[in-house]
Amino acid sequence: MSPRNRYVADRLNAAGLATLLFDLLTEEEALDKRNVFDIALLANRVGAALNWCTCETRVRDLPCGLFGASTGAAAALRAAADHPRVVRAVVSRGGRPDLAKSALPRVLELPPLSGPS
Repeated sequence: MSPRNRYVADRLNAAGLATLLFDLLTEEEALDKRNVFDIALLANRVGAALNWCTCETRVRDLPCGLFGASTGAAAALRAAADHPRVVRAVVSRGGRPDLAKSALPRVLELPPLSGPS
């Protein structure tokens, strides 16, 4: 719930986009700095949120994008690779895509966004 991430979410909301803002670690988990770099754990948390979005009637038909900062960006990229039918875009702020390098080829294979005809 960093101030910068809350600001981004507020700006997205102001532009008419729905947002789901959450921390990837509990306060207790964040005390162990190794968890901050556990990209599999973080990506699984993002994946759980994506699964929720696909079941939640209020948002399941909306296009889904992911935003991540620092190691959260690597988690977003890995989750996007694991959910190619759900994720349409990934945005990174000060990210660490190098921590998701095994997933990057699968992210590049995501189907293109379709625009108006």
